Amino acid sequence: MPAASRRRECGLCCLALLGTAVLFGRGVGASEAADLGNAYAPASAAIIALVGDDFFRQYFTPQTVQPYPPEARCSEQPDACTDEVRRGYSAVTYRFRIPEVPWVDETIQCNVDVDGLVSNVYGVPNCAKDRGECSFPYDEAAAEAIAERAGLEPGIEKWRYHFHWHHGLRTYVWVVSNTLSRRKSSGEGRLVTIDANDGRVLETLWWSETGSSQGG
Repeated sequence: MPAASRRRECGLCCLALLGTAVLFGRGVGASEAADLGNAYAPASAAIIALVGDDFFRQYFTPQTVQPYPPEARCSEQPDACTDEVRRGYSAVTYRFRIPEVPWVDETIQCNVDVDGLVSNVYGVPNCAKDRGECSFPYDEAAAEAIAERAGLEPGIEKWRYHFHWHHGLRTYVWVVSNTLSRRKSSGEGRLVTIDANDGRVLETLWWSETGSSQGG
């Protein structure tokens, strides 16, 4: 999940440093940054580099800054820790919500190290590169129709629908899943992952579960 991801994205780090001065110069401003901590400016700059300034101002709302101080275990086992964990970092969260597209209401996160460099951006599409990544024209009904055409079986329970960020594919998706068998607290079925922007079927997988909560 977001706070656990440690992979450094150098391109965003550089953009974050350059964007910090831009944010303060334009008045996104000193008061907001002071309220949310020093991590706010570079995190916002990294997001703006991906989605553009106007899109950011319209649809991203800062939520929290959670500091993660250096972990004591790292001084005893330095090789067991990433540089970020060893030195400490802050997890900055935003609400990404598009009122006119009600299924887009997500929490996104940036990790910012002690030098103000962004090491991870979770949940932010690269709209600056491809505006289609921020269109989200497919709703739940459209995802259902696509899953039907892809051959998803009716199953023995109602289909489940989930809109979310796919970290591996780095895009927002609809996941439509069925249930093909159920025995006490276990079950299995299939799921179809659909690109929420262009409607392509990205993958069709089997799911299975044990325990009391259903996954898909």
